[in-house]
Amino acid sequence: MCLGLPVSMLAFGIATDFHGDLRDLADPESLVGTLSPVAYVTLLVLPGQAVLLFLSLGAALLSREPFRRRLGLVRPRVSWALLPFFVLVALLAGWAGGILAGRVFDEESAHLQELERVILEPQGWAMLYVLLCLSITPGVTEELLYRGYVQQRLQRRWPAALAIAVPGLFFALAHVDPMHVVGVLPVGLWLGFVAWGSGSAIPAILCHACYNAGMMLLARSVGEAGAADVAELPPWGGAVILAVLSLCLLALCVSVPALLRAGLRRP
Repeated sequence: MCLGLPVSMLAFGIATDFHGDLRDLADPESLVGTLSPVAYVTLLVLPGQAVLLFLSLGAALLSREPFRRRLGLVRPRVSWALLPFFVLVALLAGWAGGILAGRVFDEESAHLQELERVILEPQGWAMLYVLLCLSITPGVTEELLYRGYVQQRLQRRWPAALAIAVPGLFFALAHVDPMHVVGVLPVGLWLGFVAWGSGSAIPAILCHACYNAGMMLLARSVGEAGAADVAELPPWGGAVILAVLSLCLLALCVSVPALLRAGLRRP
């Protein structure tokens, strides 16, 4: 966290230096809306993600354990058929986190407003670039560090609940913005539970990437209607929401027992 933010701001500073706008760095609010979505992702997201990847891979290379085992890149103890259920539960956790953040904070933060613009604004190839960068990249880099390098080791030393909670908390804190931190905390805890139960970071990586992509596609499909009141939805809208929520709850009932059985069987 301490390395990723300065690296991102340094990359942005180098780019804006060519335009004489370094003074804007003193006021983060002034950056809102000034960068194109592609520039935002390239300058403010990817450098920090590269730092996380460098830390996890570099530390794993220095370990005495085999590289893949140290990062949790081993065969999961659960069936791959459960992966769609894991993703659905992640969506449910993200929805719960959004409700919790909305109760804690009165209005949406500037950071989340800017992120929403970055997701909704691009079209064509720019949309594909933003989608891939904001789904696959964090899914790989963040999970390799938090659920791979960190959690895989803590699970051998600490009780399972603590080994899941601590990386999940740091995963949330790495999002910096308080409202974003509260919103993603349930997702981080769920990804930790998936990694613990499966005995592998691979399902968490895939789940994280699919969750990010799903949330972005959902936001783009809903668009401005996402801010509308539920009462303003068409008659079929409520039925769709109820069906999706029921499917997510069903996925929760399937996933949790399967992960508990697999996790408790671990030596």
